[in-house]
Amino acid sequence: MVEGVLNWSYIEVDKDTRGRVTDIRMRSIVLNTGSNIDITVPNQRLVENRVINWSMNDKIRKFEIHSVWHMEHLLMRLLR
Repeated sequence: MVEGVLNWSYIEVDKDTRGRVTDIRMRSIVLNTGSNIDITVPNQRLVENRVINWSMNDKIRKFEIHSVWHMEHLLMRLLR
């Protein structure tokens, strides 16, 4: 198991797999995504990939900001 990953840690396994750890099992962990979907991640993926634990006690935080203009622009492109 990856050292420092605890229940309720927010981790990123790769660019498409990230979420809050809700269960740690013998051979896998369960992540709850921002869309409230549970994903089972085998421990092998945690060992083979670079895992980022965004819940560690440091001052750096990662987040995305989408402006209202950006969303309106995308909506207008979809409606054309």
